[in-house]
Amino acid sequence: GFAVNYIGRRQASLSANELDLMLGDYVRIDGFAHWQLHKRLHLGLNLENVGNADYIQGSQSNALSLTLTPRAPITVRCELSIAF
Repeated sequence: GFAVNYIGRRQASLSANELDLMLGDYVRIDGFAHWQLHKRLHLGLNLENVGNADYIQGSQSNALSLTLTPRAPITVRCELSIAF
C-alpha cells in the first residue's frame, strides 16, 4: 500500500522575535508491504519519503538559537515479528 502525507505551512518558532519565520508545506509519499511468512511469523517493509521530497521536518528554539531539522532521505524499515 501507500500513504500520501500533506503537511501545511507552520510557524518555525513561538518566540516573539521569530514569529514571522514559517516552515514551508510539503507532500511526502510512503509505501508499505506486509507478509505472513508462517502462522506466527510476520514480515513488514516500510519505505518513507519514496519521492525523496526536500523539506524541513521541524524546528526547535531556545533563548539563543533556532535549529531547523532537515528531512530524512528515502528511509527503509524492515520488521520481523514472531507471535508466541
